[in-house]
Amino acid sequence: MSGVQDEQLLIVSPDGHNGPPAERYRDYMDPEYRADFDQWFTESSSLSAWR
Repeated sequence: MSGVQDEQLLIVSPDGHNGPPAERYRDYMDPEYRADFDQWFTESSSLSAWR
């Protein structure tokens, strides 16, 4: 087992953090953050149309 600590390992996680669409989280946010979320969501949604 000599030298095992010197190896470089690539760890690939199959957990893609997949969940519901982002807009479904809005109702669970503190109301003070919803305006920022709405702005982010609008901007990111318009950008995704170009992908």
